[in-house]
Amino acid sequence: MNKAILGLTILLILFISFSCASSKEKNARSNYSTPESTENMTYSLAIPVGWHSFNNIHGDLSYKPEIYNNRYFKASVLILKYDIKKEPSDNLNDFVEKNYQRSRFYKNHKIEKSFEKTAQGDTYLIRQSFVLNNISYIKLDRVFKIEDEIYVYSYGANNELFSKHLKDSNAMFETLSVL
Repeated sequence: MNKAILGLTILLILFISFSCASSKEKNARSNYSTPESTENMTYSLAIPVGWHSFNNIHGDLSYKPEIYNNRYFKASVLILKYDIKKEPSDNLNDFVEKNYQRSRFYKNHKIEKSFEKTAQGDTYLIRQSFVLNNISYIKLDRVFKIEDEIYVYSYGANNELFSKHLKDSNAMFETLSVL
């Protein structure tokens, strides 16, 4: 009888120990802004010789050197548009602070922010470096606001190719005209 009570007591303790997990729900929804479809964007851009347009793995219209014939990220330019009316604030700085934070999804994620005047107006330059799938990347985003929209001109490449195509990316940005 003592062995039966002892066995039941141990079983009850184990049951209580393993059933005391937290049941608090976690919100997996991102706090980041959601861009509009690249299909609805109107802009003009001079594409350098040796570059072409393509749809990236997310289906967004992007540009890359023709020598990279697959859809995977080696070096590319992407332009995104965000409707400021969908943001909590219409302030460009608030948008940058909200959307450019260190990410737990990247290893060795570093972010450097600076500010300059460009043909697009007040422009934030955000340089990020990180490791994803054991490959080191550098990404340079130019974030600017025109009327009720925020645009992100994003150039990114793996570490070995970033400097090689940066001049072309800068030239493309200089010709960018939002219509």
